Amino acid sequence: MTLIAASYDGLNAKLHAMRGQLLRREDYETLAQYKTVEGFGGKLREYAAYERVLADAPDTALRRGFMERKLTLSLANDFRRIRSFVGNHEQRAYLDAHFLRNEIEFLKLLLCAMYDKRRIPYTLQELNELFGRKHRLDVSALLASNSLDAFVANLQGSEFHPVLARYLGMEAPSLFDLEMALDLHYFMQREKAQKKCLDKANRNAMAYVNGTEIDLQNILWTYRLKTYYEVSESRIYTCLIPRRLRLSKAALARMVEARTPEAMWDEINATPYTRILSAGDAIDTGCRIMLQYAYRKACKLHPNTMAPAVAYLHEKETELRNTVSLMESIRYGLPRDEALSFIL
Repeated sequence: MTLIAASYDGLNAKLHAMRGQLLRREDYETLAQYKTVEGFGGKLREYAAYERVLADAPDTALRRGFMERKLTLSLANDFRRIRSFVGNHEQRAYLDAHFLRNEIEFLKLLLCAMYDKRRIPYTLQELNELFGRKHRLDVSALLASNSLDAFVANLQGSEFHPVLARYLGMEAPSLFDLEMALDLHYFMQREKAQKKCLDKANRNAMAYVNGTEIDLQNILWTYRLKTYYEVSESRIYTCLIPRRLRLSKAALARMVEARTPEAMWDEINATPYTRILSAGDAIDTGCRIMLQYAYRKACKLHPNTMAPAVAYLHEKETELRNTVSLMESIRYGLPRDEALSFIL
């Protein structure tokens, strides 16, 4: 299972080339000058990373929904390119588990469409390309599902079936419950693959990155549930990922039981994650900044592991989030400097 350092040369060379096509701060500054999403899309098409996915689109098609679809497809394409350079079967299995989060997001989108009767912005071909073939899902059947029973039945044979099947028979399970179950499934599957598929060097690298993300995610979920949803303390505990790295069980409990957002912030300040408050009230931005730092540190400390590969995927996800944010700012006419302030 263990690979010698030299076996990462090809992968790291590929990642170096792909990273060279990521947008830089000056690129965002250029894109922010445009007053229309169509103009923004036309300029984005000039960048190598997006030339292919936007090449056949007429200027009139370069609207927010279309653009977001194509950007998402570019992330899936990059994942497949990276995966093809990973020759070790076990490490490919880990990479699949790491990318599962993105595929779960589309499953959640299908659930939202069923619950809210909303239209899916992706074509059937695109959904099959994004996750249908790998997980052997009948996407057309999922799209046609008009009840949770039917939706779960159409997941039969996939890893997602037992995750949602336990909600059958319950009185009106909420979309929130189903989405949280899928999110928790992702984190537990990733940890399982981390232990099962990786050698010691890779486990050390991924344990640091993944543990940091779990700590930050638990802090963020606690904050959101307490601040925006007024969820009970006992309910919050059921939503948390049952793993920790540097965040103690006692510290997390104090956050859950904090009476006010300000009291919770005081508890965060007493943990190793106090830097997430550096972004002011935008705690989600602070979490993303700290996670970005963790990925960069893992790449520096563990260059001959899977760390650079998963770090690239994180960078690409950040780029897509930045790009969509910039599009939204242009769409709603925000001043250029304000639009750029949302860029991580």
